[in-house]
Amino acid sequence: MCGIAGIWDFSGKSVEKNLIESMASSLERRGPDGQGIYLDGSFALGHRRLSVIDLTDRACQPMSSNGIWITYNGEVYNYKEIKNELLSLGHCFRSDSDTEVVLEAYREWGIECLKKFRGMFSMAVWDNGILFLARDRAGVKPLYYYFDGKILVFASELKAIFNPPGFKKEIDFDSLALYLQFGYIKSPRTIFKNTFKVKPGHFLKIKKGEIKEEKYWDISDFYSEKNDGKELEERLKESFRYRLVSDVPVGIFLSGGVDSSTVSALLSSETRLKTFTIGFHNKNYNEAPYAKRVADYLKTDHHEFYCAQKEALETVFLLPEIYDEPFGDSSAIPTYLVSKMARDYVKVALSADGGDELFSGYTYYKKISRIFKLRKPLFLARQFIPSKSIRMEKLKKMLENNDIESFYRIILSYWMEDDLKDILKVPFNREHPSSFISMQDSDFKTYLPDDILAKVDRASMAVGLEAREPFLDQNIIEYAAGMHAKDKNQLKKILYKYVPKKLVDRPKQGFGIPVHEWLKEDLKPILMDYLSPSKLKRGGIFNEASVKRNLDEYLGGKTEAGRKIWVLLSFQMWHERWM
Repeated sequence: MCGIAGIWDFSGKSVEKNLIESMASSLERRGPDGQGIYLDGSFALGHRRLSVIDLTDRACQPMSSNGIWITYNGEVYNYKEIKNELLSLGHCFRSDSDTEVVLEAYREWGIECLKKFRGMFSMAVWDNGILFLARDRAGVKPLYYYFDGKILVFASELKAIFNPPGFKKEIDFDSLALYLQFGYIKSPRTIFKNTFKVKPGHFLKIKKGEIKEEKYWDISDFYSEKNDGKELEERLKESFRYRLVSDVPVGIFLSGGVDSSTVSALLSSETRLKTFTIGFHNKNYNEAPYAKRVADYLKTDHHEFYCAQKEALETVFLLPEIYDEPFGDSSAIPTYLVSKMARDYVKVALSADGGDELFSGYTYYKKISRIFKLRKPLFLARQFIPSKSIRMEKLKKMLENNDIESFYRIILSYWMEDDLKDILKVPFNREHPSSFISMQDSDFKTYLPDDILAKVDRASMAVGLEAREPFLDQNIIEYAAGMHAKDKNQLKKILYKYVPKKLVDRPKQGFGIPVHEWLKEDLKPILMDYLSPSKLKRGGIFNEASVKRNLDEYLGGKTEAGRKIWVLLSFQMWHERWM
């Protein structure tokens, strides 16, 4: 796992060495083990290295072969099989790294090589005046780019894009509205104008100042009900084993829930691994006892860290640096803390993200479906539904619509569209709905890469830890899409072969912290400062009176509004750090 960066000045002006070095240096936390650059007149590549496979200098990047250059972030887990195929075709190798395999695969098959890779990656390939930018199928690894027709800048994180003098920090207010609504910004948008994310399963071809986007993979192509689940266990085992490929120690994030317990159980049956859990003294948010029961049963080398409120609150002030784009998911705090703990013992950790999207694990799928089925009688009774809580307001809003996509968007919104018109001073356009297939499909293509995976990537990379996602293997994703699972029963049947049902059979508990309590207590002075009328007025983005009204309602007991207030506070802290 690493950090990549690059710049192409279409005016023909040579890129200065100190510029690409500063871009790469800004990604040092992603790659603390070394830095490399490549200069070619008006084009340059940068790389920060986190050594995981082939720890020698032969695996340093940027790397070249026959005039083709690559800077690459991630892991291709089936690289040994691809390497053997390339050896049979006459290719030679200088290292044992997967990067060189990716480079030689490109030489052999061109950009079609992406279809052969099983893993997580973002990469830039420079091929004699043509640049390819590519991202893995699920969007585990990030890749941003800025393009204004004169200059192209790309990097693993936005902070590296800020360096070139041609970059303009102009907030895209349509993206801001999306952030306030959902707590994250959906690909391909970012918070800045002319700045985008490469979409998962896509690549860009840049030639002579023109960008062409192409899709090489889409989960939608695999939806069916043809798979009965009989192959699932073996596919899981194969995928999980692949994630152990490393020349450094590997561990597992264990919450005690179905997904992380499945990863731990299937791998612990073959080898003893380290597991990591974060606990809180507030029992409503504490999963540590459940995780310990599973770890004890599996006899893992278990480590748990009980986070004091002081440590969690201190992390709040680190978030704007770690997340250089506005990010409103408060579970970033425990994710960072458990990553920090794990890094003391391992350099790679497996995280069980993706299980909910692939196997219908989110409770709101069933809630929305039930409300949708009852929408007609509820619509007739809507005038008797009280509007004294956000939940009831959302229910009434849902009943004004007649499609499940609207139900889905409303129930997941922090600030609803009518709220945004009230709270924002700046003009914005509402999001144009894309083709909606299902709630699962939408979550896989937006919530998973732009919230969950972004959260884990930034938190783990901030401490130099590589996080791997065993559920997000191509073979599992495609097979699960063909199962069209309505729940996790198939997954649970597999888990119960390795762990007694009584240890993991409990209501789903989100990975969170009591942030809403803190906002009214320890964080209240910070909240009042960042959302003060004077600061809001200076920013010129928010309606001071509207923010004050919402803040007063929240502090006065409208507790459900905590999520709305948190995303506002997070934005204000980000704005102060980066604007």
